Amino acid sequence: RSFTVSNKISWFTSLVADQVTFLTRGLMALVLLVVGIPIAGALSDDSAGLGIFVGAVSVSIFALVGLTGTVDRLKRLSQSIPEEVQDNASSKAFQGQPWPLFTGLIVAVIVGANVGFGLILL
Repeated sequence: RSFTVSNKISWFTSLVADQVTFLTRGLMALVLLVVGIPIAGALSDDSAGLGIFVGAVSVSIFALVGLTGTVDRLKRLSQSIPEEVQDNASSKAFQGQPWPLFTGLIVAVIVGANVGFGLILL
């Protein structure tokens, strides 16, 4: 039996791939932030701490909005799987992801990192 991909499935997988790419890049940026800010604090003098902290919080707010928004879009996409593929194992696994947990982890890491930045830099 031959399998052809409908335009709707192609469009759907493209949207999911875009969100996964954005999420991956956002998480990589978050890792760089969490590692880079303490290094920047260690390499600077005491007077730069407040400025570095304000910059870190600003970038963190941007990351928080971007990453939690991406998880929300992925959740909505998991609820919009084309009918042709709703019954396969990948679709069911995608629908069953713990989206609130992912959002909570992102919030916890960003808040925790900023508390740590404050303790280090201020």
